[in-house]
Amino acid sequence: MALAQFARQTLPQYEADDGPLTPPQMKEIRRLQPPGRMKVKESLF
Repeated sequence: MALAQFARQTLPQYEADDGPLTPPQMKEIRRLQPPGRMKVKESLF
């Protein structure tokens, strides 16, 4: 309980995002990633 309260009081609160990335955004991410180093994941699970 105390840790959760401490976190709420001290950690920054982020605004909710506006949903999933659009196809043009995903295309740009894939274009900018170095080849062979990382893979772009479509979902976390």
